Amino acid sequence: MRRIHVISPMWPSETSTHTGVFVKNLSTSLAQLGFEVDNTAVLTGKGAGRRGRLEKHASLGAKIVRQALSPADCVLVHAPTWFAPLVEAVRGAKKLVVHTHGGEVYPHSRVEARTKPAVRWLCRRADLVVAPSRYYRDEVARAFGVAPDRMFVSPSGGVDTERFRPIDRDEAREALGLPGGFYVGFVGRIVDDKGWDVFVDTVDRLVRRGRDVRGLVVGEGEGREALKARARTLGLDGRMHYIDMLPQSELRTVLAALDVFTFPTRRAAEALGLGPIEALATGVPVVGSNAYAVPEYVVDGETGWLAPPRDVDAFAAGIERILDSSESERAALSARAVEMGRRYDTRRVTEALAARLREL
Repeated sequence: MRRIHVISPMWPSETSTHTGVFVKNLSTSLAQLGFEVDNTAVLTGKGAGRRGRLEKHASLGAKIVRQALSPADCVLVHAPTWFAPLVEAVRGAKKLVVHTHGGEVYPHSRVEARTKPAVRWLCRRADLVVAPSRYYRDEVARAFGVAPDRMFVSPSGGVDTERFRPIDRDEAREALGLPGGFYVGFVGRIVDDKGWDVFVDTVDRLVRRGRDVRGLVVGEGEGREALKARARTLGLDGRMHYIDMLPQSELRTVLAALDVFTFPTRRAAEALGLGPIEALATGVPVVGSNAYAVPEYVVDGETGWLAPPRDVDAFAAGIERILDSSESERAALSARAVEMGRRYDTRRVTEALAARLREL
């Protein structure tokens, strides 16, 4: 298998550099391993308003049909929704691989909810269904009735450990203009089900216990202003620092500036979570939710600590364990975090997926 047609409703654009970046990264990695990858049938941007969105998706449908006219060995479909029947109608004799990302079983939108039966049908007809984690593999198998021998775990293109690797913390903070202190970070989309409220309340709980901590928020989303307002109400203005979402090439500096990365997600659709894995690869321990895919890389006392998603006291306790650690204990924790991050190295995970594709 050498030529792959990629179909994806998400792909980075100039105005949204993070949307679907893991899809693009995977395509790039497969190309570097010798595959001929056709990325023409992808959707960049969402379009303005209802009409704009309809036009965007209509263009995606046209791209899928045009792409199908050229020869290929495999169609690799990411996060299928309404176009699932179209893919099956035009794929011909090509092998079909469906790469799931979370919204298939747990829809993010009304469109995903309405098209879930079509996605289930497509997954059952696929030669291979890829899931980003063992957690989500089991969820897809349960919800869609996909046989285990037609499923494969591959963590969404993995993490570039050449980029995300430890650098000096003081240098990182100096580059960002941050004062000294113990930094607890929240990095990613600022939306309710990512648990930004738990993050703010955890920082507040620690401060009220007399802990000298600071919060660093990096990202954008509908909850950003609400997060800032909650921090102001709690009197945390002087302890909270905000940075707009950065491209991946600049994220390492932010992660390296942290003492702890928090990941209080409460999304059943949390099929992986590349952000906390990037933090681990940078040597930063993670205090995260004890649910979904998170326990696959956050191991209590090894790479960080786990807590129930809404339990502020438990998140604060996990951070306090790190605060109270000796310098040698923190160094050992950081080293184990880096080792966990390496398990998700882009080259490593892509080579495993490439081998499975060739088996088809």
